[in-house]
Amino acid sequence: MGSTMHSHAESISPPKDAAGAYLSVRFGGNHPPDADEIATRAYIGQFDSHAELAQAIWAQSTVGIAELWVSRWPLTHIDWDAAGADLLEPLRLGDIVEVAGGHYFSGE
Repeated sequence: MGSTMHSHAESISPPKDAAGAYLSVRFGGNHPPDADEIATRAYIGQFDSHAELAQAIWAQSTVGIAELWVSRWPLTHIDWDAAGADLLEPLRLGDIVEVAGGHYFSGE
């Protein structure tokens, strides 16, 4: 699968099935008229693991620094699996929603 992360400025549309799953989680069966736009704004990307999600979010928040340090101490000692799992806990980063296929959306 590989990981891909999209910044909100890129406005990459998620796959239709992933967007539909996210909208169902967020709104149930009552989608608002701008549901597609909401899903596109909320789409973070597709990742193979929670650890990859955590690394991607860290890298995006430290543009210019991440490339230099991601494979060096202290980052090599971070438990990225635990960090990724923590991101999915309620009240973290606006509640990140994972749907089938490793697609992630911000809870907005």
